[in-house]
Amino acid sequence: MVLGPLGLMGEWWYWLGHQGWEFVDFGKGFQVLLMGVFILWMIVVYRGIKPALIKKEPWNLPNWILYSVIGIPLLFLSGFVAKPETNFVIADFWRWMVIHMWVEAFFEVFITVIVSYLMVLMGLVSRQAAIRVVYFATILFSALVYSVYHIILLECQACCDHGTRKCIFYPCNLFP
Repeated sequence: MVLGPLGLMGEWWYWLGHQGWEFVDFGKGFQVLLMGVFILWMIVVYRGIKPALIKKEPWNLPNWILYSVIGIPLLFLSGFVAKPETNFVIADFWRWMVIHMWVEAFFEVFITVIVSYLMVLMGLVSRQAAIRVVYFATILFSALVYSVYHIILLECQACCDHGTRKCIFYPCNLFP
């Protein structure tokens, strides 16, 4: 992380050092390695839940595990868009996709599915209740709802930072 920005790695800084983007800072080689691990993880999970997929019920909990496991590496692909010569606005948008949509949204849906599935297996909740929670989490963490939340948060933060305090949604106006 230090050698790349100091220019001590020569042409290899992009692959083994530092890309210069927040949360996709590690070198492109490590990013490719992580993508390979995600694909291997996807194969392992698929092989583990393959017997449960025979029922052909697309909205069953094991299917949701597979959907979220496929979604995680699929959205991680957005981290491959930015290169050193990429326009900053485009690179920052895709960096934002990795941070907010990949890390926050997909991992939260995945954890919700896993916890719901385990609770059904332990007999703590009914299968229908668990599926409803998974649907709710998927809607809650969907791109539209999550994007609107972040847009409001960023706009309100800008209002408060500039001293206008005109935004009614931001906590600094709700709690003086």
